[in-house]
Amino acid sequence: MPKGPLWEGRRILPSKNFNINNHLIGVRDLDRHAELRKPWNKAFGTGPLKDYEEMLLSRAGLLASRLEELCDQAAAQGDFNAKVDLAEWASFFAFDFMGDIAFTVDFRLLKDGDVNNFVKDMEDAQRLPTIVQHVPWLARITRATPFISNKMRAFAVDPNFTASPLPIIIANSVLAILAGSDTTSSALATTFYSLLRHPECYKQLQKEIDEVCSEDGGCGDPLPSPDRLAQLPYLNAVVFLPEGTNVQVPPYVLHRDPSASASSSSDSKSQGRSSSSEESDSASVSSSDAEDSPSGATTGTSIVHEKNAFIPFSTGPANCAGKPLALMELRYVIALLVRKFDLDFQEDFDVEGWENTLTDRLTMCRGPLLVNLRKRKVVS
Repeated sequence: MPKGPLWEGRRILPSKNFNINNHLIGVRDLDRHAELRKPWNKAFGTGPLKDYEEMLLSRAGLLASRLEELCDQAAAQGDFNAKVDLAEWASFFAFDFMGDIAFTVDFRLLKDGDVNNFVKDMEDAQRLPTIVQHVPWLARITRATPFISNKMRAFAVDPNFTASPLPIIIANSVLAILAGSDTTSSALATTFYSLLRHPECYKQLQKEIDEVCSEDGGCGDPLPSPDRLAQLPYLNAVVFLPEGTNVQVPPYVLHRDPSASASSSSDSKSQGRSSSSEESDSASVSSSDAEDSPSGATTGTSIVHEKNAFIPFSTGPANCAGKPLALMELRYVIALLVRKFDLDFQEDFDVEGWENTLTDRLTMCRGPLLVNLRKRKVVS
């Protein structure tokens, strides 16, 4: 199904030469999309993914080191907890990691923070397109409005340059940074929010990570490989669908269809779905399925698995090309932080109100996720 005219409304860069047909997400012509998609498919194939793994381990290690430094600073001041905004640090990690992949450049957000308002400006730049997309003809007016065009021009790299293939490279490089970083950081923030709302799940995940590290000889990395993490049932249940997570329509409806995601337990309130691997059956109900899910692992409850009803990466030929990389990131960073730290919400943090800070601007923006952070003594 081709994309609708709202994507014309998202074209508000102050340049008459900006071509939406150079942009993988924005292109509406199906043949052109298939042409643009080919290099993305190659970029996220098995071979390149192995190369990205080294970058991931290095960048995730830096994230853990910076958080450990904050713990040490707090301890030096007599504070048992380091107080951090985990959503902010997730953004720093994700943007730096995508800088490694897209440009082989260190944005230094983990080292220096967002001193140039890079993350903030990228998020703010999504506000106007979210509104204009509903009235596509307004895009031409916004491009001609001085105070708007001056603001947007800060994001354009030589916007009047037309020589091929640079416009295509520019359009899709920005896509790689925005789509590849903001989505992952939002997923990390909401995952830890859900885990901390249910400390028993956090402890269960820690137990699974500790056990696999002990089996693998202590895991001096300190974690097993991303391939090994992909086999952990509880970690993957956490990554695939934190139960109760709100998602936008139409996935909101699809992910909550009781026929696709219902517990077979007599408790009608206990409804949920988990998927421990991409190879799980499309639809089944059995006691063995329960072993693949968080609830089943602890209560023996069997779960309905309907893989086709779970589409956080969209579906069809225009689905997310970076899905393998995103899942590898999520598994590794979640496992690393759970392995090395104990976390809980800060006392003055509005736990119930945090979900109201989530706003959909094509990508997801979120408020601060204020947590207490403590280094964990891990016995290898």
